[in-house]
Amino acid sequence: MTKQVKVNGFAKDISSKLPMSNKTTQSSVRYFINKFIDDCEYNIKQKHKQLADIHAQAQEVMSGNIVDQHEHAESGKVRIRAASSTEVIGAAHYDEDRLVKLQRDAEWNEFQIGIAEDLKQLLQETLEQVLPEEVKPKAAEGALAYFQKRA
Repeated sequence: MTKQVKVNGFAKDISSKLPMSNKTTQSSVRYFINKFIDDCEYNIKQKHKQLADIHAQAQEVMSGNIVDQHEHAESGKVRIRAASSTEVIGAAHYDEDRLVKLQRDAEWNEFQIGIAEDLKQLLQETLEQVLPEEVKPKAAEGALAYFQKRA
């Protein structure tokens, strides 16, 4: 049995529109697809950082470690009140709407991570299908061996 490789549409389009026998075209295609993959990886890292920040904010809201500032109506003085750790749901500092917003933000970031991961996978498959093997010229192999000996 031979292994069937399903070529994705993006790889077909690239191969049909660009002269892949040309080394310059191959280099350019490899560069742009790798750049796109790098952008996906960067986006995934940033979304994970945002998720960590969102979870920290949610923990802060739920833990009661929030300091509330209230301005006294008559005197105009600002009174600072630290919430106790026993006050959570229903307490003055507890902001259910903020928690719901944080949950939506977290879910959105998780969805965006999924999209970026799927796109990254598609791009990696496309690169493998469009440029299945990198053929190194003999001169490059000789240079590579030379510098590996020196390292």
